[in-house]
Amino acid sequence: MLILGIHAFAHDSAACIISDDGIIAAAEEERFNRKKHTTAFPHQAIDYCLNCAGATLQDVDYVGFGWKPWLGFGKRVGNLIKNLPDSLKHKSVHVPKWLNILKAKNYLNNGLDITHQKTKYKFHYVDHHLCHFYTAYYLSPFDKALVLTVDAAGEWKTATFGWANGDNYDVKKVINYPDSVGFFYSAITQYLGFKALSGEGKVMGLAPYGEPEYYDDCAKIARLKDNGDLSLDLQYFRHQLGDNVWFSDKMNELWGQPRDPESELTDKYTNIAASLQKRSEDIVISYIEKLLESNPVNNLCLAGGVALNGCINGQIIKRTPIEHVYVHSAANDAGPALGAALYIYHHVLKNPKKFVLDHAYLGPEFTQSKLKKAAEASGLNFEEHKNIVQHAAKLLAEGKILGWFQGRMEWGPRALGNRSILANPRLAEMKDILNARVKHREGFRPFAPSILVEKTGQYFDISQPVPFMTVVSDVLPEKRDEVPAITHVDGTARLQTVSRTANPIYWELISEFEKLTGTPIILNTSFNVRGEPIVCTPEDAVRCFNSTDMDFLVLGNYLLWK
Repeated sequence: MLILGIHAFAHDSAACIISDDGIIAAAEEERFNRKKHTTAFPHQAIDYCLNCAGATLQDVDYVGFGWKPWLGFGKRVGNLIKNLPDSLKHKSVHVPKWLNILKAKNYLNNGLDITHQKTKYKFHYVDHHLCHFYTAYYLSPFDKALVLTVDAAGEWKTATFGWANGDNYDVKKVINYPDSVGFFYSAITQYLGFKALSGEGKVMGLAPYGEPEYYDDCAKIARLKDNGDLSLDLQYFRHQLGDNVWFSDKMNELWGQPRDPESELTDKYTNIAASLQKRSEDIVISYIEKLLESNPVNNLCLAGGVALNGCINGQIIKRTPIEHVYVHSAANDAGPALGAALYIYHHVLKNPKKFVLDHAYLGPEFTQSKLKKAAEASGLNFEEHKNIVQHAAKLLAEGKILGWFQGRMEWGPRALGNRSILANPRLAEMKDILNARVKHREGFRPFAPSILVEKTGQYFDISQPVPFMTVVSDVLPEKRDEVPAITHVDGTARLQTVSRTANPIYWELISEFEKLTGTPIILNTSFNVRGEPIVCTPEDAVRCFNSTDMDFLVLGNYLLWK
């Protein structure tokens, strides 16, 4: 039995395929078409998933699509009518997308050159927030948990709250469009000169450089009502008008002119970022505290774009009774592709909870012979190493920067040790070198540590595994001087814990590095440059390597250099 899951026509198009045995494959379309956050129908990702399953579309029993287009369409149109005449000034981004979604079966069959008569699959559109809900809980290790989906918006919902116990779940509350933590964060991201639905992580990294001097303004713009629901002051926003610019002139009147992209980041802008981050943390924590009043539990499952904000997740652990937080690797809008498949598996087919996603390695992999061909075609110097791990660890200890390409590509927006750029976290200058010479990005942006899971408590103020780099935690004060390149300006880091079972070769690399330096941590950043998706193929890796000042490239057992 095969279930194909799809998400398309919004940012982060993706596909996955599952069976009774588990998740066979999952990938985002951007890795194949090389267009970051692509909205294109995921033909190449689907083709990869089917090939990985050894199947064709004719073999698929069910197809799930992570959006139910009629669920909120009328309300969206009604909202535009309500905002006439202002909404007439803008081409609504909603209507064309939703019409394309209604033709998803045609896109699927035509893309694979298959007629409807040749297929047996049953097609299901699934509520977007329910898809997030299913990935959040049904991939978690918990049998009982609070489940929270928070993003910009699904069809109409912007936040969904509930509990899950065994195979039963209960949605207790929803918050609806246009009141949205995601739109609040993204609108001010735009005001700060970054791209919405892309630059939010930059703002999270910028916030610790500022002070929350504008917190009262943010609390006025994004108010919590007595019942705990969010209410945005829509005078400051334009997303409800169908505009692609989500903040209004009213925000300009409040804070002055928005920042021009690439211009100087003055104290005003860093302080706005700090205020935005703190207000968003307070809103999400308030949501959780309200739910805990009626059902105290220790476990929390999160999904939706806001769940990628590791600072919020870290504050949840610090400030609430929640002891364990699970955020899977594709909590962004790639996730509903898998959520739609899980909904069919568990809800439609009535199968019990059985999967736990404890690693993200579900993308394409390449044989050593293919890696060798890529090395030969690269024009670079290269040699094969029987023990590439020992050699790579020695280079890292010497301060070299490595492109690291191993095994299956990660599922989700984070590089987790298979499509990564690696460096020595002990060197204070490494952060600036990587930002300027390798990543070609803003100098304020931090880098993440990958740590042996068994050593986590020795370096960070957290005890639970964090395999998907989704929680920001304090670096212990006595360890900050040892690992300055991964310690952010506020003494924190967005860590990834690495287990031997999930990624043996990466675990061995960090272990070898520890033998040489005494530090069980490697600096890990995604194998891409600013504005490009993470590399997928060895050819992508070679191109990226050639465009940067990385010192070496590792493709499987092959070491390449210029």
